[in-house]
Amino acid sequence: MYSPIEIVLAAVETAIDLLGFISNGFVVMVNLWDWKCKTRLWTSDYLICSVALSNLSCQLWSGFWFCKVFGHYNTFCQITPALKEMFTKSSFEVGGLLCFFYCTRIVMSKNCLFRFCKRIFQQSLRKLFFCNIIITWFTALTLIVMLTAQLTPTSGHLPFNISAISFDNDTFEYFSYSPIVILPVLLLSFSYMYPLLLSLVSAACILAALVKHKKRMRDTTEKKKDPFIDAYRRAGVTSLTLLILILNNFVASVIILLSMFPEGDPRLMLCELVSKLYAPTFGIVLIGGNSKLRSAATRIKKKTINPFFH
Repeated sequence: MYSPIEIVLAAVETAIDLLGFISNGFVVMVNLWDWKCKTRLWTSDYLICSVALSNLSCQLWSGFWFCKVFGHYNTFCQITPALKEMFTKSSFEVGGLLCFFYCTRIVMSKNCLFRFCKRIFQQSLRKLFFCNIIITWFTALTLIVMLTAQLTPTSGHLPFNISAISFDNDTFEYFSYSPIVILPVLLLSFSYMYPLLLSLVSAACILAALVKHKKRMRDTTEKKKDPFIDAYRRAGVTSLTLLILILNNFVASVIILLSMFPEGDPRLMLCELVSKLYAPTFGIVLIGGNSKLRSAATRIKKKTINPFFH
């Protein structure tokens, strides 16, 4: 028998999943249609579309209904968490690249170090994107091997618990520090720290440039609306949102991986709910921060809402 709070959390989780599919699916469809019409996409469009596809894949593999439908395939249920982690980290990393891309396109600085990093980043963006794909798949394959390996003689399979810490009766049991355990932990830590650092640096540079630009505008007699202010704000909101979402997801993932709460505990469901907030929230931020996506959303809104008022 489910408690009322579990039913409420399950309903909210379903609504979040639907919102994530709608927002990220909208981002992908608009870019695919634009690609079909113009036969080319800008670099920012590629990054935005990659983030949206990673979010959709993450939501697809995080559904509990997969193991209910394919419950008799035990191996499938074991590798599903690894696939979810793979696409989550991929979305984090591409989102970090997107934030830093915004930073290099918007922030104008005479600092030699910043200009050097900007030039290197713009020249090696495709290589970074390719390396991100390689690292993501390598992490996923390593996790799949770890999840399906017989690490202990008594365990039939390894649950999705990297550190395998038991908090019951204040006892702590660790697996042996073999490379098959240490390597995924290091890769997962790098996957979190890398986009976290990118989004942190991007947000700091964009906000500093925004403050400097507004101060310069105040010192002049120009009173017209400056389009750069809006660009700074949208890029800053995108970077700060990604930073907050990564931190929230990191804390929730640590709690889930360490099995701090038993299965079915409402607190565990709340952590899973927090981790699922990433995809729909960032999808909405992507739509709000991109002029092409905003225009498409406005047109759809007018076509769907206006007929009801005429």
